Amino acid sequence: MPASISMDENMGFQYGVSRPGLNPPIQFGNGFYGAGSGLIRGGLGAYGKKICGSSSQYVQSNISKYFSDPQYYFQVNSHYVGNKLKIILFPFLHRGHWTRMTEPVGGRLSYNPPITDIHAPDLYIPFMTFATYLVLAGISLGLSGKFSPEAINWQFVKGMVGWLLQVMLLKASLSSLGGGEAPLLDMIAYTGYTFTGLCVAVLGRITLSYAYYLIIIWTSMCSGIFLAKTIKITLYAEINSYDANMHHYLLLAFPRNSNPKPRDSQNRRETISLIQKCKQFHQVPPIHAKIIRYFQVQDPFVVFELLRLCSNLNSIDHATKIFQQIQTPNVYLYTALINGFVSTGFCLDAIRVYCRMDNESVSPDNYAVTSVLKACGFGLALEEGRGVHAQVLKLGLSSNRSVRMKLLNLYGKCGEFEHARRVFDEMPDRDVVASTVMITSFADYGLIEEAIGVFNRARSKDTVC
Repeated sequence: MPASISMDENMGFQYGVSRPGLNPPIQFGNGFYGAGSGLIRGGLGAYGKKICGSSSQYVQSNISKYFSDPQYYFQVNSHYVGNKLKIILFPFLHRGHWTRMTEPVGGRLSYNPPITDIHAPDLYIPFMTFATYLVLAGISLGLSGKFSPEAINWQFVKGMVGWLLQVMLLKASLSSLGGGEAPLLDMIAYTGYTFTGLCVAVLGRITLSYAYYLIIIWTSMCSGIFLAKTIKITLYAEINSYDANMHHYLLLAFPRNSNPKPRDSQNRRETISLIQKCKQFHQVPPIHAKIIRYFQVQDPFVVFELLRLCSNLNSIDHATKIFQQIQTPNVYLYTALINGFVSTGFCLDAIRVYCRMDNESVSPDNYAVTSVLKACGFGLALEEGRGVHAQVLKLGLSSNRSVRMKLLNLYGKCGEFEHARRVFDEMPDRDVVASTVMITSFADYGLIEEAIGVFNRARSKDTVC
């Protein structure tokens, strides 16, 4: 499930699966009285099973990825190894981003394996360089006349203890920043890259003994640069899951209430153009940083485009975090987030957002109503759909064709053919699309005669060829 919307204020009644941090249910106006029980009776069983199944698969996949499936960290080839060693030993020569590549999986983002992403951590290089370090240390001891099995064992113990201490130090450093648990195998991989520099240093000691200390200084500096850039971009983002309060911790230096410079229309156009050109999620954080730098985090036009982008990239979690930072979201921003939840299959969350919008006294328009009715149709939320229908009549939105079509689809999917027939008969333009919805709804419930009747009436009016 995606990260839940902040519910510190009244969010309205709750639907479906209980989620931590949400307030108890309340009535959503007179038209929505008793909506929660209707959804539980209607579609919660099947919908909840779907959610629990996808959540279980997601948890299992992540546990397998980080712990019980080490194959993820060994998916490398010679091209990756060569380029990775260049970045480790010469990080200041790297041109480009340091962000790991992602791909959408079930509404969330999953990191690509090392073979397809040069910035992904691997365990092949750390293990191989550690073994190489032991071999080179043995050669060095042999040249100095100090070689013995006990000496090699001691080098092995010192290397393992040093590796463990690095992991513990890294974990403590990240925890001190206020983060959660970082992936353990990621930390093992990143700290294990230091053996690459040690191998170069020991090799330099064997071949060029006088340059040993210079090589140590060089490799230590390069390892520090590599770890600083990688940890900052990769692990810190992983720990906080793009929590806006921590992800932008450097922006605390900017005054929040000290008369920010007025929005520049040119900056707005440039930012929106960047958002519209964005095709992959790893391009989003730099754009988000630019938005904050230009004080555009409350600009509804910019935020609307950013929400749509995250939704299109199946990153509804990040869209939710962005939305939480808006002080007074308008109906268009609410609608963008609702559409994001619907497009990723989280219809109950879409209904929750609509409830919050109503509780915040933000009047819905036909686009918001259309989106939430679509969520009700997908989630078989009949009682909630009836409540929205009552609100549609109150706001005078019933004449909108898109609203009528979503109502028709909702009642048809839920088997409420009396209401579906009423909506259908009140439509001034009963075209082929509306007739098809009615025919499909009847057919899905085995009402073949009724479906044929709608078809014949539509054909008699030249609606269908």
